[in-house]
Amino acid sequence: MNLSLIIIHMQEKVAIICCQENMKKPKSYSKKSIEIYTDYALAHEGLGLILLSKGELNEAQIELETALKLDHKRSGAHMNLGIIYLNTNKHDKAQKAFENAIKFNPDLAVAHEGLGLILLSKRDFDGAQMKFETAIKLNPDIAGVHLNLGVVYLNRKEYEKAQMKFETALTLEPDFADAHHRLGLIHMIKKEFDKAQVKFETALTLNPELAGARNK
Repeated sequence: MNLSLIIIHMQEKVAIICCQENMKKPKSYSKKSIEIYTDYALAHEGLGLILLSKGELNEAQIELETALKLDHKRSGAHMNLGIIYLNTNKHDKAQKAFENAIKFNPDLAVAHEGLGLILLSKRDFDGAQMKFETAIKLNPDIAGVHLNLGVVYLNRKEYEKAQMKFETALTLEPDFADAHHRLGLIHMIKKEFDKAQVKFETALTLNPELAGARNK
């Protein structure tokens, strides 16, 4: 599965700092904010965001949960907790977190995508499709959402639709190894073996960890 995650939506000052400064400065900023305002939910959420982007999931979870204790309506904190739960295979908690994020901000594309991934894992293809399509309407530029919608079509054997979605993902993100791999699968199904080989080799070049492409 691919959650384009860790595209994170925050509409306040910390998000701007995270984008414009290196990672050490916003972390210091958030820690300083917490020292001054221990009940400042945004500072805890901002530090959680930074820790999440660095892969420090346990620490990020603590900060995000603290933010929500201070302000339970922070949609970004709910969404990013959902990302953490999804990455640690706590799907029930992830689903609840994404639903809360959407409750407080229906326009969070990544939260809809996260719910779509959970539904896809349950083989609820109709539900997953609806969530991925909603995410695309909200933000059509997230390559991973197009890929995941393509996976829905692939599971339904709607190969032309799947191919279009994988190609869209590559238009948005040309070095997306998983999209090259999935296109290789489509070419294999269509018995276009030379094209499939090119796609699998490209996928492996971009990501040697893709065992599925290696075994084709």
